[in-house]
Amino acid sequence: MDILNALRLLDLRSMLIQQPCLGIVFITHDLGVVANIADRVAVLYAGQVIELGSVEESGGPEFGTNPSDSAPWPG
Repeated sequence: MDILNALRLLDLRSMLIQQPCLGIVFITHDLGVVANIADRVAVLYAGQVIELGSVEESGGPEFGTNPSDSAPWPG
């Protein structure tokens, strides 16, 4: 996605989150964006959730950068 469309999407997200009881699933490889817009994060590796929690619990912008350091999600 180019930067212009990404900015439009983030503007739309800003409007939508003002609605009560609304959740948004945002799928991206840009962890910096995730760290700035998300309340809760799931990091996937090889199709499996390896981290789940708040951005702060997951290490902020650095979360998910080394999947080998994370224990597989139980399940």
